Amino acid sequence: MKERRSTARRASGIAGSVAAAVRRRQQAREPRILLYDATGEPRLLRSGAHGYDEVLAAAELLVELVADPAEEGRAEEGATAAEEPEF
Repeated sequence: MKERRSTARRASGIAGSVAAAVRRRQQAREPRILLYDATGEPRLLRSGAHGYDEVLAAAELLVELVADPAEEGRAEEGATAAEEPEF
């Protein structure tokens, strides 16, 4: 016969599952910084590591500098990816 779990034990199991899901979502949203050495081997720079914030700020600045202003304008107008490009 199957042993029944108590309500408190069931609730703590659910709370643990929810907490794990929240941690996974936060990690998925965290920016990942991959650094490549001279041979092309990648290395993950973890958040909290020395220099992480500086590298992240530099990367965000580079993305901002090369962002296409026309694409930003289209996004603000509510354009979708399904629209045909203008030639």
